[in-house]
Amino acid sequence: METKRIAIFSGGGAKGLIQMNCMAELQNAGKKDFVSGYDLIVGSSVGAINGSVMALGIKTPQELLALYPTLLGEIFKKKFFHFVPIYDRENFVNCWTKYIGPVSTPMKACKTKLVVSSVDVCSDTTRFFKSWEDSDGQRLLVDAVLRSFAAPLYFGQINDPADQKVWYDGGMGNHNIPIDYGFTEAVLQGWVGQYEVYIDAYGTGYSDLDTPYDKASKQDFIKQLINFMNPGEGGMARTQSRMDQVRKMIKIASCNPNLHFEYYDIEIPKSLDKMDDLKHQKEYIEFGKKMAEKPLRER
Repeated sequence: METKRIAIFSGGGAKGLIQMNCMAELQNAGKKDFVSGYDLIVGSSVGAINGSVMALGIKTPQELLALYPTLLGEIFKKKFFHFVPIYDRENFVNCWTKYIGPVSTPMKACKTKLVVSSVDVCSDTTRFFKSWEDSDGQRLLVDAVLRSFAAPLYFGQINDPADQKVWYDGGMGNHNIPIDYGFTEAVLQGWVGQYEVYIDAYGTGYSDLDTPYDKASKQDFIKQLINFMNPGEGGMARTQSRMDQVRKMIKIASCNPNLHFEYYDIEIPKSLDKMDDLKHQKEYIEFGKKMAEKPLRER
């Protein structure tokens, strides 16, 4: 039976370095081929950045990894006055032009089918831009990626008067790691049941959020509200979504002998679980190396 392979890349800001080094390690070991080994790539936020470069097929994970320190330093360069949003998205556009390619590149130029997510605030839904569809294929790839990491605190929303849309980061809802959509697209493509389908999901590190009962039972109203909103993680629903999607995909794969699932991720200290931490890049690289040793979950 022929195979179809899908790569899912989660968001995580500067922690995308963990993801990228995991990819480079797997590529070096000959276990995965991110340049031409996948039939579909789905990415959110920094996962949309990593995924789009792989989908274009113009740089290997090793080459992009070598650029990462420079990219992070330029993209996460604070404004002179630290007003919200903290960073200027034009820095990313300049980096793309210098290190990736012309901003005039349309989505349809991708050699691998690419899906990039963004949240449409006006309709309160997640929009998935698809490189092979006529309307999205004409869209500039940079524009789709910018919409995917338009986090309000860090880069700000994107107003789109032509389409009457306002865009937020693709990971703002429950698609920070879009496993569910990757499987959905495999069904829409007619791959499930017809091919051996391999779905590989790549995280960006996570911290242990468990709270002991003695502490949780004594939380006041303000602490309960903060836990519910969980602004650092994008809300409680998003926090739960990661492992909910992983567990769901494992159950689905267990019922389908032609469906295979691997989830690569790693627990990191809570102090390092930040979207714009540039001081611990060496640690992130080491976490990526360890993450590549074996999947955290698989079926």
